[in-house]
Amino acid sequence: MMIHLSTEITMFTPKPIDPLSSEQVHEMFVWLDDLRASGMVNMFGAYPLLAEAFSIEPSVAKQVWTAWTKSFAARHGQGQ
Repeated sequence: MMIHLSTEITMFTPKPIDPLSSEQVHEMFVWLDDLRASGMVNMFGAYPLLAEAFSIEPSVAKQVWTAWTKSFAARHGQGQ
């Protein structure tokens, strides 16, 4: 029996978050999506892990995390 899981992700280009480029923010969104899918961490505590993984300031990581949470539904085809 084959089970097909759809993980449709809408095309989405995040805005840059100083000092990060749009491409860097996108890479971090993908990392956060993967972390969420792993179920290994409560995502409310994910921004310190993001800061460590990408060697960025915690304040910048929190801005990226906030943008990720606000855009999650739109990026995953929900709430349209």
